[in-house]
Amino acid sequence: MRNLNNWIVAGLMGLCGWLEPFSVASVGPGSVRADDVQPTVTGEGGVSTSEPKSRPVGIRVSSPGMDSPNAKKIADVLALETHLEFPGNPLADVADFISELHEIPILLDEATLASEGVAPDTEVRTVISQVSLRSALKLVLADVGGVPLDYVIEDEVLKITTRDQADRTYETHIYDVRALQLDDPETLVHVLKHTTSGRWNVNQGDALGDISYVRGNFVIRQTQRVHREIVTLLEGLADHVQQGTGDENWPTPKELPVRPPTPELEPVPPIPNLY
Repeated sequence: MRNLNNWIVAGLMGLCGWLEPFSVASVGPGSVRADDVQPTVTGEGGVSTSEPKSRPVGIRVSSPGMDSPNAKKIADVLALETHLEFPGNPLADVADFISELHEIPILLDEATLASEGVAPDTEVRTVISQVSLRSALKLVLADVGGVPLDYVIEDEVLKITTRDQADRTYETHIYDVRALQLDDPETLVHVLKHTTSGRWNVNQGDALGDISYVRGNFVIRQTQRVHREIVTLLEGLADHVQQGTGDENWPTPKELPVRPPTPELEPVPPIPNLY
């Protein structure tokens, strides 16, 4: 059985750059496929649609509350490539335009936005093309009226809210990682905690993210943004395992040679007093 540590050593540097890639989606007809989708098929009205790539064999994610058809559709649409061009449109109009183009429900969390001074008529200025809708939203919402925003999939809609509110919204996902052939789950726990942007519990009872390993499954409590980072990282590791990338002879932390203890110096005999 291959030890995951070998794959982590070989591929972690490349994988860190994959987290939340800055590929942006645009809004408008003539959408084409993104890097993470299959070839496009032109549908009614000339708008292209794409089917997201399937997750590598063995990486399965169970997300309580995210299994409804509407929630799954939103997740799939976020992988599609699009084009956005807003020369100063109100935030509410931007949400309506994206909702109509991609046929997904989008809702403004107006109460939370108002608490940070963001109104439905706050202007959005951006031009983005040839990227996924997921990345486009990330860039568009990074600064709206001087306030960082984010989105969450909640109650079967895509809700636009403040970054602070999204960072306070935690949910639990279950990751089947048996295909990673883990010999030491604690190694992967360390990687997940140190290569994602999430905040994790240090003391039991902290209202932060948490992670447990149970019979080939990780049970992880985190924000939706961090869950997206975790999926990207686990899929990359699964690809490395399936492709046989890595050096089987590379020592893992537990296999590194132990430096022998420094021998104690023999006491120096006292110098005789010659006077």
